[in-house]
Amino acid sequence: MANKGQTLVRLTKSDKEDIIRMIGEGKDYKIIADYIGCSYCTISYYARKNGTQKWSRSSGEKVMEVMKLHSDHPVTEIAKITGLSVRLVCGIIARSDEYKKEK
Repeated sequence: MANKGQTLVRLTKSDKEDIIRMIGEGKDYKIIADYIGCSYCTISYYARKNGTQKWSRSSGEKVMEVMKLHSDHPVTEIAKITGLSVRLVCGIIARSDEYKKEK
């Protein structure tokens, strides 16, 4: 069941292939979602389902990007810039703060 104001989109086999190809090319999930005409979450779902999740390939780079942005930007803006969820950005920041306290 779709949330209020959202429409369910059935992806074709071609759409799913395009998603996997574009993730492999390093395209941002938001750009892929706009191109396909679906939500960011749908792109993330197919990435996880097919083992091509962008986060797993570039986790170190994403963590560094989040930490560089953290001092000058709010969490919601960092999420938009990096293509990560707000929850994930918060988790990265929290783990980094815990790591700093241990040292």
